[in-house]
Amino acid sequence: MRKNARLFWVFLCLVMVASLMTGCHTPPEKPAQTTTDTIASTTPVETAPEEEKVDLEGYNFVLYGANDRYYPTPNVNQLNDNWIEEYAELEKELNCTFEAVGGDTGYENLLAATMADMKLGDVVITTQTNYFPGSIAGIFDAWDSEKLMEAGFDVNDAGKWNQHYTGMTRFNGYTWGVFAACKYITLPVGFFMVFNKALVAEAGVDDLYSVVRNGEWTWDKFLSICEAVTKDLDGDGQNDQWGIGFLPSQGIQMFTNGSGLVGERDGKWVYLGTEEPALESLEFLNKLYQGGYYNNSPDIDNKTRSTMFADGQAAFSWVAWYHLQPYGGDPYWKSNHDYGVIPVPKGPSADKYYTLYDGLDAWTIMRSLSPLTPGANVLTATTGWNAGTTAASATPSLWRC
Repeated sequence: MRKNARLFWVFLCLVMVASLMTGCHTPPEKPAQTTTDTIASTTPVETAPEEEKVDLEGYNFVLYGANDRYYPTPNVNQLNDNWIEEYAELEKELNCTFEAVGGDTGYENLLAATMADMKLGDVVITTQTNYFPGSIAGIFDAWDSEKLMEAGFDVNDAGKWNQHYTGMTRFNGYTWGVFAACKYITLPVGFFMVFNKALVAEAGVDDLYSVVRNGEWTWDKFLSICEAVTKDLDGDGQNDQWGIGFLPSQGIQMFTNGSGLVGERDGKWVYLGTEEPALESLEFLNKLYQGGYYNNSPDIDNKTRSTMFADGQAAFSWVAWYHLQPYGGDPYWKSNHDYGVIPVPKGPSADKYYTLYDGLDAWTIMRSLSPLTPGANVLTATTGWNAGTTAASATPSLWRC
């Protein structure tokens, strides 16, 4: 792999293999049956086809994005090292390369590239505030566009693409983003919560999972555990153990009460900030940040607060999916205790738990990538890693979309 970020996503290789094999595979012929003078006859024998060697002729597949969440980092941990090794093996076997290119994925830059008919990458990772308006401006091709459908790409393939997440990228009747996950890439599941099992048990809750399943995981339950856990352990007048480690800064917790500040009623946008659910949410936010269970000192940053949880100094931490990426940028992978994962608690006006997203990062394909290059054709394959080719069958665990 290239030192500057040899790309990952093995499935890209694998589906290319499938697409190449689809057009050139010939089913084996059955050998002719022979008979004797008796009634018995020999059993037909099928000869297994020889696996054809795939040669991608040195094609360099480029994934263009603005961050490093999606490719392995050397010398971080064994998981990253395994990831690097497996891609190096695929590059050698398939005669191709993968490259991550960092760059600006903002709307203006993507529009300029489209107007200049410039290829930024075979796939561009960006978020919904870019690809929704960009779809109107003609920057992107929809994954279920006629061009890609004719090429054989199936955005509704539940075995390859997460349908819930992909469905959220639909706009004006088309799908503008897809996302794959594997053992190296955490699937985007929004914000959730991790908890220190030992500290929560010390607070009197031995089975927090049952509390969640019974629908009893509420703001009040959460805050009561935080209060029980927050302590001054050495008697110096300063808390050494906290109820809460990291909190997201967007204030998204208020949406766990079944409402926000703005909503839609009778086809119109209305302000909800003066209604009871919103007022309850604002009170909850104040308790989170100012209730004494959270270290809100200006002398520490959010990574330090996350490290507090990893070091066993906090009972809970609010995390987004990318905080649990194995690439090594966050401390949760180095936690010195057993922790669990649960949804965020619900408010008194909510009748269910909510999944909170701070964005819909997704793989997009730009119209400036036209006609479809070999790299784009990788993504139009209709079969997955189980196509039966050498590379596909050898590395089925690398991706599970």
